[in-house]
Amino acid sequence: MEEKKKAAYKRKIEAQLDVWKMETEKLKAKARKAKADGEIKFSKEIETLEAKRNDLRAKLKKLEASGKDAWGDIKAGIDRAGKELRESIDKAKEKF
Repeated sequence: MEEKKKAAYKRKIEAQLDVWKMETEKLKAKARKAKADGEIKFSKEIETLEAKRNDLRAKLKKLEASGKDAWGDIKAGIDRAGKELRESIDKAKEKF
């Protein structure tokens, strides 16, 4: 009788282990998906930051070529672009 109980208990634990293995595999798959989703999102954030940085750099080049009268307007555009870039970087840091 004791052997039957022992064998039944062993089967029960093995079945539970199989269930836990499946659950663990599901979690691993979710983690891989989350990582991939995160990488995609992170990549998009970086692309946005780089575009804003490039825009600011272009405005700076425009400033170098501007005359005395236009530089005030260009400076205001640079200030806005710089503020926007700083805010975007700060938001990105919070997310990651």
